[in-house]
Amino acid sequence: MPLFALARFHRADVKPLYEATYDAHMAFVIPQLDQVKLGGPLFDEHGEIVGSLAILEAEDLAAVRVHHFEDPYTKAGIWDRVEINRLEVRKGELASGPEWRPSKPLSAAVLPRT
Repeated sequence: MPLFALARFHRADVKPLYEATYDAHMAFVIPQLDQVKLGGPLFDEHGEIVGSLAILEAEDLAAVRVHHFEDPYTKAGIWDRVEINRLEVRKGELASGPEWRPSKPLSAAVLPRT
């Protein structure tokens, strides 16, 4: 299945909205973690989050667009700029590395049910 790079960059002064939408975003992302081959926040030189990068496995570009537009962050209007491109990995292994971990504790409502 093809891989796609989803790079999204925040609007200016969006931190309060980003934080208020975090739990809804995580509730959206957690059930889809099998599609996320690599992902995480992007930081500026001051350590502030300025966006995110995700490498997604999907049937096609349309499926990645659906993923993007259904994300609560997108619905909240957080993004200033979004780029979606097909990725062909020529070096490295996306399957290896640490397991996923959230950037802050999740509320009980967001945690996957076991």
